[in-house]
Amino acid sequence: MRKYQNFILGLFLVLQTVAGFAAPLSNISGFFSTPETPTSFPELIARIQAAQKSVHVVMFHFSNPEVADALVQARQRGVDVQIILNEKDFSDVKAKLNIEKFVAVGIEVLKGSSAFSITHEKTMVIDGTTSVIMTSNLTTQFRTMRDFGIMTEDPLIARDMENLFQTDVNNSRTRGKTTPEFASDALVISPTNSRTKLISLINEASQELFLMVENFSDPNIAAALKSAAARSVKVKVVLPLCDFNFNPFFNVPMARELKAAGIDVRMMPAPTSAQTPYMHAKVIGIKNNFCTKLFLGSVNFSLNSLDKARELGVIIDEKNTIAKMQTLFDQDFAASVDIPDQTPRELCPKFK
Repeated sequence: MRKYQNFILGLFLVLQTVAGFAAPLSNISGFFSTPETPTSFPELIARIQAAQKSVHVVMFHFSNPEVADALVQARQRGVDVQIILNEKDFSDVKAKLNIEKFVAVGIEVLKGSSAFSITHEKTMVIDGTTSVIMTSNLTTQFRTMRDFGIMTEDPLIARDMENLFQTDVNNSRTRGKTTPEFASDALVISPTNSRTKLISLINEASQELFLMVENFSDPNIAAALKSAAARSVKVKVVLPLCDFNFNPFFNVPMARELKAAGIDVRMMPAPTSAQTPYMHAKVIGIKNNFCTKLFLGSVNFSLNSLDKARELGVIIDEKNTIAKMQTLFDQDFAASVDIPDQTPRELCPKFK
């Protein structure tokens, strides 16, 4: 019996390789989520404070003063600190305060290449060995935002992310959009492979799938979810009812489309709070007969995020981390509401 089970498992792994499924990351050395943390990114600050050689950061929006101070202190003790920010941060009032701190101590701050629609990545590599991959921007709104971050000491991930960082430093200076080849198949990168890898992950689900994302409009990912539901996968989705970037009801049409296909869709209402956090995380968790896997990262499920922006995420299969995220998803799903039949602006207080 054991020989038969081993044969089946081996066959499955071969089929994974042939089909192009991503080999996931298993080595997770740290995990954090918001809004559970009572203070400002303590796990991340502790890693920065322990840095000996280098800290390389890519961030869409960086207005958090505590994390900025940790980077300043690292530079003052001789650590090489370099930062790539999305161009809009250079005109944002709060972000500019941090940029001024960085420049004052000799930290190089670069604008993400204009060849990308935006630099939306949220990552950090410390000492060339510790990789941090987040769904979270470094802002002061973490107490009402649903976000996640993982840390890993995986050498292939660190090598790939350092290579990508140096490539994007050069892209910043040349206005290029080069993306290097990766040694690790676990990484998900826009604008090159994110749609393919995310759809492949969804296609692996045979039992359950849960998904949360801030912006969802991509028809290809929607089609993959509908296909999963059609093959009797139990699919659950949570989206923000009130999108704080575009039309406040940006996600409602997609929510209705998915619900019509038999998918269990709920929406997190406003106003945001620790109990009803703004759904900013970008996550897909799947379960099949052999394993559980999960994607997290900066990639929204939209044309811009998948095909035009610089984004980074990772596919993992570490059970404890996935279990924690499943628990928090279930908590958010319970706190969410049914899709409203109508969308009066009063449902989104910010947009009254």
